[in-house]
Parts: sequence; C-alpha cells; structure tokens
Amino acid sequence: MTTKRRRVNDHRPQAISKDESLRCSLARGAVRVIQYRGNGRTETLKEREHAKGYAHGFEELINYIHGLLPANEVIGQSLRKNVSMFPELAVRELVANALLHQDFFVSGAGEIA
Repeated sequence: MTTKRRRVNDHRPQAISKDESLRCSLARGAVRVIQYRGNGRTETLKEREHAKGYAHGFEELINYIHGLLPANEVIGQSLRKNVSMFPELAVRELVANALLHQDFFVSGAGEIA
C-alpha cells in the first residue's frame, strides 16, 4: 500500500474556484456600456464592449463613461473649461461597486440603469 505525499515546498498554482463553469465564465467576462436616447431603452446611441478585463481595462472604462456624461462649459477670464456634472470619483465608485458586487452565477444580468 502506497500513499501519495505532497512536498511542503510544492507551490503549484491551485484553482481559485473549484467550479469549472464559474472560472470559464469569468475568463470571458466583459463590460458592455450602452448609451440610450432619453429615459427608455428602445433607441441606442452608442454601444461599446470593454473586453480587457476588470482590472486591466478599468481606467479606460472610467474615461469612456465619464466622456458620455453631460458637462457644462464654464467660461473663465480667457479660457473655456468643461466641468462634468458628476465627479469622476463618484463615477469610479459606482462602476467599481457594480463590478465587485455583481452575482457571478448569473450571466448577462448585471445592468446599471
């Protein structure tokens, strides 16, 4: 009778999730941003999918969303400056919370209106 022993210094990577279907769905995960006309969801103005991953493409995603938001043009003494109606920190917090607190077992339902 033989027993298999694992060496103490064996540092092989272990799977984060034992559920193979969950790991596969996270690997293909992407963020899709859709801008609609008005309050309804019948007419799409812009649609873009960010498939770089949550951490790697986060800054690009924030910049894209921030560019879609309304802004006011403030005229100073000699220069014009665009001032967003929503602080970038608030947009960053909203997107980060939406990404982190989504249900990873449900696909295609993580929608922020």
